Amino acid sequence: INQSNIELSQIFQCILAIEIEANQLFEIPLNSIERYICKCSYLRKTWKIKKDESVMQQEILQIVSEIEIMKIVKIDLIREYTTIEGLQIDGWLKNLGDKIGIEIHGPQHYLRDYSTNLNGSTLFKQRLLEKIGWNFK
Repeated sequence: INQSNIELSQIFQCILAIEIEANQLFEIPLNSIERYICKCSYLRKTWKIKKDESVMQQEILQIVSEIEIMKIVKIDLIREYTTIEGLQIDGWLKNLGDKIGIEIHGPQHYLRDYSTNLNGSTLFKQRLLEKIGWNFK
């Protein structure tokens, strides 16, 4: 593979989308080592540009973690969780037996500040997460 880390990261995002959306109907012309290199570039880029939790995200996740039923049922809240596929979510409610996640949509997730229309990248990520079994309802 002779591409930059940015190109490898984008290649991985395309591979991931094809695998999830097309349910692996297409054969990806990469061997497992090449795919792994692309995934590492994507994860490195994701972690490198990952910002600290926003104030709104911190406040919401703090409220969720303090809900009494969370303590009684022993549900762990894992912040900034990266799925095995490489997609990142704001929070995962572990120990519920399902893939129950929390995504906090601040202004950067909308076409305009807090309009009702989520932007394309947010909708795309949400669709991929739902297709691999994550629930955000």
